[in-house]
Amino acid sequence: MSQSASSLTRSWAKFYWEQSNSRIHPGRQRDLTIAYVEPTDRGYLSIAPTRTHSHPLAAQNTIARHTMDREIRRMRAAKASRSCRRLTHTTDCTMLKTRVIAARDLTPDHANSWREIQDEHPLLSSPHFSPEIAKIFGSVRPDSAVCIVEQDGQHVGFLPFHRDSQSRASCIGRHLSDFQGAVYRPTFDWNTKEILRRVKIKRLNFTDWVVPEREFQAAALVTHQAPHIDLSQGFEAYRIERRQHTRELQEGLRKTRKISRDTGPLRLEPYCEDKKVLSQMLKWKASQLKSNSQWNALRIPWTDSAFHAAMDIRTPAFAGMLTALWAGDQLVAATMGIRSRSVLHGWVIAYAPEFRKYSPGLMLILKLAQQCESLGIERIDMGRGDEFFKTSFASGFTEVHDGLIDADPLNVWLHNVKVHVRESLRNTWLGRPLKTIVERARFATSRTA
Repeated sequence: MSQSASSLTRSWAKFYWEQSNSRIHPGRQRDLTIAYVEPTDRGYLSIAPTRTHSHPLAAQNTIARHTMDREIRRMRAAKASRSCRRLTHTTDCTMLKTRVIAARDLTPDHANSWREIQDEHPLLSSPHFSPEIAKIFGSVRPDSAVCIVEQDGQHVGFLPFHRDSQSRASCIGRHLSDFQGAVYRPTFDWNTKEILRRVKIKRLNFTDWVVPEREFQAAALVTHQAPHIDLSQGFEAYRIERRQHTRELQEGLRKTRKISRDTGPLRLEPYCEDKKVLSQMLKWKASQLKSNSQWNALRIPWTDSAFHAAMDIRTPAFAGMLTALWAGDQLVAATMGIRSRSVLHGWVIAYAPEFRKYSPGLMLILKLAQQCESLGIERIDMGRGDEFFKTSFASGFTEVHDGLIDADPLNVWLHNVKVHVRESLRNTWLGRPLKTIVERARFATSRTA
C-alpha cells in the first residue's frame, strides 16, 4: 500500500508512528511508519504499515507529522468524550470523580449530602438508605466501603458495599439489610456498570435491590414482594381497610384485651434503652430458630455489635428502635429495628414462650401501629418473607430484586443457571423438603462453627 504523504486525508481511520516497534514523539524528525486502519467485512480493523525510511517523499514528513498529530489529538478527545457520555451524558468528563472510602470514614459533609439526596427520592425513604446505616456497618465490619460520585464539585451519588480481596462486592449489611440500592440524585444519570469499572469492582452480587436502575432490571433474576403496613392515613383507616380482607387484625385486638385482663395492663415502650431487653429478645429468637432447626444468622459476631451501635443513634433523621411490650411488669415481646423520618423497618421480633397463646408478636405490631402517628411514622417495612404476621398485616408491597452484575459473561451465565435451577425446584413438590434439608444443614454447620 504505497501512497504519498501529501495524499493523507481524514478519510483514514487512524495514523500511528512507529520506529523499531516504539512510539516516536511528534516533534522528532525521524523515519516514519504510516499505518492505515481500514474496516473489513466482519467489522474488524486491518493494519497495513508502510515505512518511509529515506524515501524521496521524506521531505514531506513535516506535513505528515502535523496532519497525524492533529488527527491523534482529535481521536483522543473523541474517545474521552464517548467515555464521559456513557457515564453522565455530559461532554466534560473531568468534572466527574469517583472514589472509594471506608464506610466508617464518612464525614458530616458526606452525611449531609447523602441525606439531602435521600429526601429528594421517594423510593429512598427507608432507613436502609440512610448514611447512618453505612456508618453502623462500617464500625463493625472493616470491609465496608462507600463509593462517592462527584460532579462539578458536588456529591451526586453514593453506593455502599462490602468488598473482598478479589475486587468482588456485595450489598452492605448482608442479612441485616432488607433493602438495598444506590443513593443518587434523580437528575443524575446513574450508570452502575461504568461506576463499578471506575472503582475496579469486577462483580456485584445484589439482593433486595429497590431502586430500579436499568442495569439491575436487566441483571435481576428473581423478584420478591416485601410487605409493608401503610399508616399514612392513620391507624383507624388502616384497620378499616384490613378488616375487609382478614380477621387476624380483629383477633389480635381481642387477644390484646384478654392479656390485659389475665396478666396486667399492656404498656408499649417505643424507645427502650435497656440492653438487657435486647439480650433477652435475642435469646428468645435463638431458641425459636433452634426449635425449628433453622440457621441463626444472629450468631454472626458483628450482628449483635450492629444492634448496639444502632441503639446509640437517635436523631430526627435516623434512630435505632428497641421496642418492648410489657404486661404489668412482665416483658412479653420485643422488636429491634431502625427508623428514618417517616419509615420504620423491623429487624428482629421475638416473644416470651409462656405467652404464646396470646400471639404476643402480633400484639406488639398492633400496639406499635396504633402509636405510629404520634411517633411520626407513616409506614412499617417488614422485609420480604412469607411469615404469617407479614401476610396478615400487609397493606402493600415493595418489589425487590436479586441478581448479579459481573464483568465476566461466563460467571453471569453460571450464576443464572444456578438460580434458575434453584427456583425451578422451589416451585415443585421437592421445594419444601429441599428447603428443610438446606436449613438443617446450615443449622448443623452453625452449631459446629
